[in-house]
Amino acid sequence: MLNIAEEFKCFVENYPNYRETWAIDDLRSREFSRLDESGEIYLNYEKAAPYGLSQMRCFTRSLARTVMSPLNYSASENFQKKIEHCKRRFLRFFGADPEEYALLFTATMSKAMHMISSNYDFSGQSRLLLAIDNHRAMDSLVRHAQLQQAAVNYIPVNPQTLALEEKTLLQLLSSPAPSKGNRLLVFPAQSCLSGVRHPLAVIGAAQQLGWQVLLDASSYAPTAPLNLSRYHPEFLTVAFHKMLYLPTCLYALIIKRDVLTALRQHHSEAQTEGKQNAGQTAPIFGEAKNHGPRLISETLDLSNVQSLELGLDLLQDITYPAIDERTQSLTRWLTRKLQNLRHKNRQPAVTLYGPLQDGIPHGPVIALNFKDAQGKIIAADLLLPLFKAAKIGLSQGDCSDPGLCSLATGIDPTATEDERQVWRISLGMCSNFPDVFKFWEVCRQIAGKFN
Repeated sequence: MLNIAEEFKCFVENYPNYRETWAIDDLRSREFSRLDESGEIYLNYEKAAPYGLSQMRCFTRSLARTVMSPLNYSASENFQKKIEHCKRRFLRFFGADPEEYALLFTATMSKAMHMISSNYDFSGQSRLLLAIDNHRAMDSLVRHAQLQQAAVNYIPVNPQTLALEEKTLLQLLSSPAPSKGNRLLVFPAQSCLSGVRHPLAVIGAAQQLGWQVLLDASSYAPTAPLNLSRYHPEFLTVAFHKMLYLPTCLYALIIKRDVLTALRQHHSEAQTEGKQNAGQTAPIFGEAKNHGPRLISETLDLSNVQSLELGLDLLQDITYPAIDERTQSLTRWLTRKLQNLRHKNRQPAVTLYGPLQDGIPHGPVIALNFKDAQGKIIAADLLLPLFKAAKIGLSQGDCSDPGLCSLATGIDPTATEDERQVWRISLGMCSNFPDVFKFWEVCRQIAGKFN
C-alpha cells in the first residue's frame, strides 16, 4: 500500500513551486469541501468545473429577492443593464478593452461558430486555415468556406509531440495574399484531446501577414492566464462552464467591434442579394437599446447572469499563475508515474497520447488507454466498475473522429467501439495531490489485475 504522506513529501521536493499554491487548498476547503466529504475524485474539468459553495448560496439568495418572473424580466431595462454590466466584467477579466471588443453569449460552441461562419465573407479568393486539433464545431466554418469556393488548408502536427509543425505553419501563413477575399486562421490555444498548448505568438505573426485570427481558448482559459491587451485576435471563444459551473453551460464569443460591423454588413448584403443558401438560418444582429450589440438568438436569463457574476467574484480570490503552476505540477507528476507503470512481464500498462517531453507546453489534460500484459486495450466495461468503486470521475471519448484523435492514438477509425475508446483526465482550479494520488492507486490496481 502506498503512503500518501511520503509520496506528497517527495512530490513537493520535486515540484517546490507547488508550495506557492497553498491558497487554492484554502479555497477548496472553503468552497469545494463537498468533494472531500463525498470522497469523489473529480478529474473531468474539460467537461465542466464544479461550482463554489458561495456561488450557490448567493445565487439562491438572489433568486429569492427578485420580483421578476421568467416571462417578463428578459425584456426589462433593468435586466438588460445587468447583462451589459456582466459583459463588461467578463471583458475586463480577460483584459479586453470594451471600446475594442464586443461580447456575445451562446449556448454552445456550435452556435458560436455558426454565427461566424454564416456571416463571414468567404467569397472571392478567401482562405481558411485550421489546426488539425480544432474543436469539432469548427466544421461549420469549413462547410461555409467550401460553399463559397474558399481554399481550406490544415496545419499538420508532429505525430510524436502533437505540437504544430511550425515550419509548415509559417509557409502557409506566408503564402501570397489574394487579390480579393479574406484570410482566416482558426487556432486552438490548447488541444482538448492532447492538452498541447500552441504558441500564442502565432496570433500577432499571422495578423502581420494579413490574416484574421479566431482563437479558441475554451480549453486554455480555465487554467492559464489570457490577456487580450497583449494578444488581439479578431475572435475569441471561451467556455465559462469549464472555469466555474452554475447553473448552465455558456460560451462567450468575443469579437473586435470593427469585425462585428463587417459581419453585419456582409449579412445585410447577402440577404439583400439573396445569397443566403436555402435552409440556412443565419443569426440576425440586433442592438439592445443603449446597451450595445447582441444577437437575436442570444438568450440569457437571470440565472445565467447571476452565475457569471458570482463566478467572476470567486475567481478573483486566486491567481491564474497559481492555478497554472498547480495543475502543471500535478499533471507532470502523474504523467511520469503512468509512463513507468509496468506489468510483471515489463510491458507498459498504460499508453499515453500526446507530448511526454517537459519542453512541450502542455495543459492539465492527459489522454490514455490501459493495456493488459499482452498489449491489448482493456475494454471500458471492465474498467468502469473499478473507477466507480473508487468514486473517480473522468471522461470517456469515442476516437472515431478523424484527424488528431486517430493521429495521436494510431487507432483505425473503423475499429470496434472498445478499440476506439480513449480515457481523458483533466485537472482544474481546485485539483490537489490526493486527487491524482488516488487515481494513481487505481491505475496500479489495474496493472496488477490484468497481468
